[in-house]
Amino acid sequence: MMSRWLSLDAEAAPYDLVVVGLGPKAAAICAKVAAVRELGLGAPRVLVVEQYDAGAHWSGGSGFTTGSEKLGTRPEKDIGFPYRSVETFGLQGGDIDRLMMRYCWQSFLSDTGRFGDWVDQGCPAPPHKLFAAYLAWVVRACSDHVEIRRERVVALDRRDEHWLVRTSADGGPTHGDGIRARAVMMTGPGAPRRLAPASFEHPRLVDASAHRPRLRQLLAERPGPRVAVVGAGESAASLALFVQETAPEARVEQFAPNGMRVRDESHEVNRTYTAGSASGWAGLSEQERRTFIARTDRGVVSPALSERLNRVVGGRVHRSSVRSVRSAEGERDVLELHGDDGLLGSFDLVVNATGFDPWQQLDALLSPAARSWLSDGVPGGLDLRAAQGRIGSALAFDGLQPRLYVPALAGVTQGPGFANLSCLGHMSDLIVRDLLEHLPAPNGCPADDVTMKEALYARR
Repeated sequence: MMSRWLSLDAEAAPYDLVVVGLGPKAAAICAKVAAVRELGLGAPRVLVVEQYDAGAHWSGGSGFTTGSEKLGTRPEKDIGFPYRSVETFGLQGGDIDRLMMRYCWQSFLSDTGRFGDWVDQGCPAPPHKLFAAYLAWVVRACSDHVEIRRERVVALDRRDEHWLVRTSADGGPTHGDGIRARAVMMTGPGAPRRLAPASFEHPRLVDASAHRPRLRQLLAERPGPRVAVVGAGESAASLALFVQETAPEARVEQFAPNGMRVRDESHEVNRTYTAGSASGWAGLSEQERRTFIARTDRGVVSPALSERLNRVVGGRVHRSSVRSVRSAEGERDVLELHGDDGLLGSFDLVVNATGFDPWQQLDALLSPAARSWLSDGVPGGLDLRAAQGRIGSALAFDGLQPRLYVPALAGVTQGPGFANLSCLGHMSDLIVRDLLEHLPAPNGCPADDVTMKEALYARR
């Protein structure tokens, strides 16, 4: 549980940054802000707005995971990884990294009495719920430097060169005019993609964000249910495994156009995710970058999960694209999946795990005026592909003020690791440095007479 959830005055001076959501990326920002404040590099006022607890989507209580699945990324790639802040902050980067080591994965294990046992077990991948506990531990440790509000962000608007972040608690009305901020950071994987037709709703059609107790209830309503899982990535594989282990008598069939592909975890691939632009990413064509992401991060599963899935689900994976879902004629509670060549099958439950769209998540929150401002100058308007192309080196929409940071959209232009957990420390370096550069005095100035630029860019 969180130790410090604050009730804040929305009428106070603008926050320098409001972070939407309190998952791994937000925890990395919290720790980096704590470090730069302690070193006197700046004193940004940061607010994190989170409806649940830290790492809620990883804990097993709020959808996306049961909490028992194994982390697909090595836990040593924690909120400070790769600990190369000198590349962003110059000489001060070494001091920042030393402070960030207080929040590393091993420090968490040591502080909670788990380190020796973890090493003796061979440093295994932790379950998601332990990773959630790690995130909560980080945020508690940073609680003197950031503020938390337990609410849900319902809209983002602009007024007088500031963001207005509108929030609601417990599904109630929106609070006042919103929280003013000089910058906003969006976190989270994005909105679940819909199966066609997008407007189709059915109680037995669920997506990857469905709460696991709800899935258990649906599986228990019918003996030996026929279940379709649509998708090919880590979420799809985890859900297929969850269904089969929850209801062993169920018949689970997975639909993945290219089958189940195991993620490439070679040194070259991992280094690209860690180093981003330093790996020569910008020298690749856009198509080469997109192909690399598709081959290593989208529609692929970790070797460990692939092995578990093969043992439980077996060969019931169809190399078929699902084009639409609809109710079976004359059977209201049965769903049909259709592909290019017609009917693919009839099912008691369909789980849509075709992925997430960070642009849709953001677009759903933007007011009409904010959306118009953001899309200004983009031929044909903004969609996922266009939004990805506008993310600059600070992981924000390039050239726009107030700042809007969306690391989940940065993979194509800045490096594939920013969209996941592969380089959380470097991600927070870029965002916090950019945040400090745009802070008004005195928050953005060191205590002595050294200018902000000199403090941030002094080189060895």
